[in-house]
Amino acid sequence: MAKLGKLDRMGVSESTLGEESLEDVKDGVAEAMTALETFEEQRNAAVEAFTEAASHHEERDWESRDSALDEAQSAVEEMSVALEEIESQSEFVNLPDGRMETIRKMLEDVREHLGHLI
Repeated sequence: MAKLGKLDRMGVSESTLGEESLEDVKDGVAEAMTALETFEEQRNAAVEAFTEAASHHEERDWESRDSALDEAQSAVEEMSVALEEIESQSEFVNLPDGRMETIRKMLEDVREHLGHLI
């Protein structure tokens, strides 16, 4: 390494630090967190909608039951979109082994049940 003066060393250090940033990682993690929050919100909405649909079914209120099932279906679709966003950030965020497949299977099963209900 060539002999550098203090001012040169400060300039080289500043330049070196400016070359490498974790902003992309920060952005990727933030997007994944937003998608995770959306997934959880929609999961809760789907659970509520299924509970509501079951209640309406017991009361033989078919129109309200169908409306609740439509809400559940919309929530499940939003969960799928959020899951895709989480997957798109896999460079920055990884779920534990097998977890993504488990969630995908859960969504497929729920969609299949909805297909028989709607």
